[in-house]
Amino acid sequence: MTNAPQSPVDWGEVPPPTEPAASRRPSPPVSAWTVLRVVVCAFGLLSLAYWGYLAWPFPFPGVLFMVGAPLCRSTRTWSAR
Repeated sequence: MTNAPQSPVDWGEVPPPTEPAASRRPSPPVSAWTVLRVVVCAFGLLSLAYWGYLAWPFPFPGVLFMVGAPLCRSTRTWSAR
């Protein structure tokens, strides 16, 4: 490997490549506590998102605006052609 990057200070030869470290730790097995932790986090995130959506006094017009605004814009660009 002669095209390895070198420091501008070190103008010596490129050292021979070394083997990657084989002492990589294996990942721990998935336990029941890990599964429970993921389920609880997902439930908390989804329940807070649902609660925040319902806490808005008028949630349904938000859906209409989210769907209607791109549709309205796309129909305006088609009619302008």
